[in-house]
Amino acid sequence: MAVRAVRNQLGKRVDAAHYGGEATVVTINGEMRAVIVPYSWWEQRRAEDPALADRIREQHGWPLRHAHTSSGD
Repeated sequence: MAVRAVRNQLGKRVDAAHYGGEATVVTINGEMRAVIVPYSWWEQRRAEDPALADRIREQHGWPLRHAHTSSGD
C-alpha cells in the first residue's frame, strides 16, 4: 500500500493488524519500505529471538522506538 494511502487509512490499517492479524506492506514509489504487523506478532518474534531488536538496530543504524500515549491512541 502506498505511503499516502497508509497515511489516510492509518487507523484502519492498525486495527486490521490488531484485530484481524493482517500485515500491511508500505511502499514508496513501488519500493517496499515497511510493514505494519500486529504487535502480538512482533512480541512473539522477540520472545523467540531476544536479540532481534538489537540486530535490527545494528543493521539499520537506528533505534527502535515505541510510540506510547496515555490516551491509548
